[in-house]
Amino acid sequence: MNPGCLCICKYRKMISRFFGYDLTQAEKDERAFRKQLKNIGVLPRESRKKILGVYNNDSTQTTLDLQDNSIGAEGAKAIATALQSNRTLTTLDLQYNSIGDEGAKAIARALQSNRTLTRLGLQSNSIGAEGAKAIATALQSNSTLTTLDLRGNSIRAEGAKAIARALQSNSTLTTLYLQYNSIGAEGAKAIATALQSNSTLT
Repeated sequence: MNPGCLCICKYRKMISRFFGYDLTQAEKDERAFRKQLKNIGVLPRESRKKILGVYNNDSTQTTLDLQDNSIGAEGAKAIATALQSNRTLTTLDLQYNSIGDEGAKAIARALQSNRTLTRLGLQSNSIGAEGAKAIATALQSNSTLTTLDLRGNSIRAEGAKAIARALQSNSTLTTLYLQYNSIGAEGAKAIATALQSNSTLT
């Protein structure tokens, strides 16, 4: 074959790979995930590497601590994407990140398929009733989470009632923090009623 043709073929392959034309689906997914990470904003480079490690199922990474990183809803969505296929992470701390209801919903969806996470910290994240409802739905099917920290949010009575309904069927959660959520007497009553049938919370 003409050396010139070889060079052209090689050049075409390089161009094709650069633009993702001949990537495997897994490679395309990872490329898309890396782009998603870039949208998080001021997240430190080391933290991005840790999230990517969760996405790639790094067996040495069982804990992800991202508290006070201002990841917002977009950051929570990226982490949720990583959690859906992860099989190694057991502890996730997202305290003080302003993920809001949208971020909480994304994490909740991930909890429905994740089977390794046992501890989840969502303290002080501006989560309201809608976010709490999504988490409650996840608790009804999740069978691995044992500790959930929702302190310092705004789930109010409506969110507390949703959590209470989930507690009636959930049989793995042992520790639940709901302080400073303005759940009021109505929300507290719902939780108290749920505890009468729940046998795992301590």
